Amino acid sequence: YNGAVEFGENGIYVTLQESPEHIRKDMLKIGLDFEILEEEDRLRIIDYSASAYLSSISERVIGYSSESFLQMEKSEEMAEKFGNLVKTIKDTAREIRARRIVLDPITGLMFQEPDPIMRRIKTHGLFQAISETGCTSLVVSESRVSETGGDYQIEEYFANGVIHLQNLSERGTVVRVISVPKMRGVAHDLQPRPCQIGKRGIIVFPDEKIFSEKK
Repeated sequence: YNGAVEFGENGIYVTLQESPEHIRKDMLKIGLDFEILEEEDRLRIIDYSASAYLSSISERVIGYSSESFLQMEKSEEMAEKFGNLVKTIKDTAREIRARRIVLDPITGLMFQEPDPIMRRIKTHGLFQAISETGCTSLVVSESRVSETGGDYQIEEYFANGVIHLQNLSERGTVVRVISVPKMRGVAHDLQPRPCQIGKRGIIVFPDEKIFSEKK
């Protein structure tokens, strides 16, 4: 949002889970009006959520049961979905001269490929395709991260940088925390820091401690 408003860099938001309507409402709650940017064609939301995909092929699927969805996963159409996603991102980036891309979240897309080798190949292909657009990209992934860190996900190996956002709790106090375990070619702070998310984006407090010292 701030990339388009403050820096004039058009963006693409690829949703793989929430509907565009929910995203617009959630962003508006913190003062980010996506609809204005969409009307000015400075932002495109690409809907590749499960509901959108199911609707697009509903004529060939009987019902929306989990069994039907599993049958679809084994079909060629699921492979086509991945290829179409890559093409759509590239085409849209060219159309609006995008400089920033968000993919949120990649987790569901990866779960659709049960074979670990193919999952790695497809993940690498997706990252390569996004890189070829020349855009700065943010790929969101869901993971369980403990206070001491967590296992690296496949997508984290291909990314130039990894940022963890999590909530930590101590003695009844919950703090939103940001940490940067990986950032290629850049010296950076490895310590987790408190942060807030609001209209100005993510605000990090680099000089503050996560929790006050025990007395």
